[in-house]
Amino acid sequence: MEKANAIRKTANHDILVLAAVVMPSLIFPRTFRGFVIVALCYLAFCTFIYAVYFVFLKYTKMGLSRVEKYYRLDE
Repeated sequence: MEKANAIRKTANHDILVLAAVVMPSLIFPRTFRGFVIVALCYLAFCTFIYAVYFVFLKYTKMGLSRVEKYYRLDE
């Protein structure tokens, strides 16, 4: 258990370091080509997140029960 927590903390730290290094170049691209690359990466990321959410919502039991509860499809 302690080993798992240590690995998790290390992974979180690595992600934070990566974000600190990468984010300034993502927020302030210096060239138009850099801006296009960042825009494409952002679009791909959003598409991936939407696809995962869509699959979860549509094709899992939990997602379907949540939708039925919200829209009261069982009535």
